[in-house]
Amino acid sequence: MQHVEAQADEALQAPLLAGRYAACTCIGKGGTSSVYVVFDHLHSRWYAAKVLHGDAAEDPETLTRFAREAAVMSRISHPNVVRLVEMDLSFHPPFLVMDFLDAGSIGRWSRRHGPMPPAMMRRAVLDLCYGLTAIHALGAVHRDIKPGNLLLGRDSRAHIADFGIVALNGNDPLKVAGTVVGTLAYMAPEQRLETGQIDRRSDLFSVGATMVALLQGSPVPDASRLTATSPQLANLPPELRAIILTCCAFDPKDRYNDVDELIVALKALGVPPVPPAAPKLVPTLPPLPEEPPDLLTRDQAAGLATLRADMAGGSQRPASLPPVVLFSDVPGATGPRAARRWLWIVLAVVPLAAIGFAIAAALGIWIGVQL
Repeated sequence: MQHVEAQADEALQAPLLAGRYAACTCIGKGGTSSVYVVFDHLHSRWYAAKVLHGDAAEDPETLTRFAREAAVMSRISHPNVVRLVEMDLSFHPPFLVMDFLDAGSIGRWSRRHGPMPPAMMRRAVLDLCYGLTAIHALGAVHRDIKPGNLLLGRDSRAHIADFGIVALNGNDPLKVAGTVVGTLAYMAPEQRLETGQIDRRSDLFSVGATMVALLQGSPVPDASRLTATSPQLANLPPELRAIILTCCAFDPKDRYNDVDELIVALKALGVPPVPPAAPKLVPTLPPLPEEPPDLLTRDQAAGLATLRADMAGGSQRPASLPPVVLFSDVPGATGPRAARRWLWIVLAVVPLAAIGFAIAAALGIWIGVQL
């Protein structure tokens, strides 16, 4: 995986997450978590895992935010949103497992190649907008839309990532007096204000700021100050300039009402084709290795052999391993696992109720005889 940008690695307290995911390379580090490329030794597949740092793993507020991130991701199934595979908050350190998109981010492309051709930008931003339709349909606001959070698949499709500061149904538990959350250059004015009320139009502002950053190769400090005569927009087609200015209006009422309106405007936009000499959004990449170097200890390898044998025998998970919460078990999710859970509840309650009725009837008969 030489094409993957690795960062300074750090030792995980448990290099084999949940008994099966081997952390191989650190590809991103934040204030409370790191992202690793991991190999699932059970199914021989590559994934990405977001792992909380040691101190953050003990903080209740951070764990709550981590659980909220997983809960929102688990309820979204869309080709332009990174898919959650598994999560475990009881494991130490807590982690989320997601699909691994090894073509990098649109932000990385911009840093390497500078200004993006308008036609390429429109394609990437349309992918972003399609993903936002699913996020906003939940009543969620992403709050951190930017080029670095748009990950690319090998098919050049963009995927929205990083739901760490998502707000759901207007609930903003991360708001603390005197602080703001998000990336300043892409934040809507109301998101910068302590008392500001955010909604889906706040994300649309970030989309507009993202378009400017991609077209000129770097973000502007405050996109709400852009005008039709701003030098950053001077060389753009008038229709594209109008779209950006509408997204980045200071007052949310002056922006598009929802992402569907923005999609219609982008589809109607006439832009010249991508120049043949322009760098590809995703170059041809070498195949991922079938398996990583031998990173497992003898005990870990033995544990994996037991796990495979138990899975082959029909057992879902050996009792000796830490419990793993699959995404269908997150509150609000549905699926076969949730259905099985209700089935077991019904099977347990019905016999108990029958026993209760039988005891009550017997007591009634005995009391009648005594009288």
